[in-house]
Amino acid sequence: TIVQSPISGFATYVEETGVELKGATRSGYEFAGWYSNGVLLSKDKEFIYTPSCSETLTLGFNQI
Repeated sequence: TIVQSPISGFATYVEETGVELKGATRSGYEFAGWYSNGVLLSKDKEFIYTPSCSETLTLGFNQI
């Protein structure tokens, strides 16, 4: 089961410009990926995402 956690904080960015994202660890869970509106964007803890509009991203975790 993937547990999703909203990202704390926010940032302002220029559309079509890459944003470096770094996922945090969570005790008792393993990182499952980055999501936008329930759609998996990446399984990498760190990746560069290029947003095209205003979005809320979430981190997914699997309980271990």
